[in-house]
Amino acid sequence: MSAEGMSGDQDIWYMSRTKDGWSEPQLFDSVVNSIPIHWQVSMSRNGDVYTSNRTVVCSRFVDNRYTTPAKLPPAINSVPDSVQQAGCVAPFISPDSDYLIFTRFNPRPSARPTDFLISFKRADGSWGTPQDLGAKLGGNGMAARLSPDGKYLFFMSDRPGSARERSIYWVDAKVIKEMEPTDLK
Repeated sequence: MSAEGMSGDQDIWYMSRTKDGWSEPQLFDSVVNSIPIHWQVSMSRNGDVYTSNRTVVCSRFVDNRYTTPAKLPPAINSVPDSVQQAGCVAPFISPDSDYLIFTRFNPRPSARPTDFLISFKRADGSWGTPQDLGAKLGGNGMAARLSPDGKYLFFMSDRPGSARERSIYWVDAKVIKEMEPTDLK
């Protein structure tokens, strides 16, 4: 729902913790909200915001301002915009911006409708080739989040035998370190 109460667009809102509980909802920065749809929002410790509208974008926080959301490179957004019902969504950026977890919807028909991927940032600031995190976790995944202490990775999955279409799972976050390329360790 947009600030004007219209459906079709989605805006990011936030609330601040106060001594009495929570503030009223406030509309997030208009530059970040300039894209029409946000599939999961993630913020790094330095304030950079990652979101997606079938293309993963980043709005950097520079000099107390947000930059225009910029599309991440093809290493991340490997599905062409022209392919219907495909794209990269639900980004999670690590607190230190050293890895990115996201879901790729594959073009239909496909044996695997989605891939749960992780990409590590290289020393030069570029993103490495995404690796299949889902294979390491035993199934597809989406909507990754790290516990505040960094010990656990939470995600949704539609694993066979789940009680629901998508259930929430958690694993030891060491799985991330195990997947890190040796040249980055």
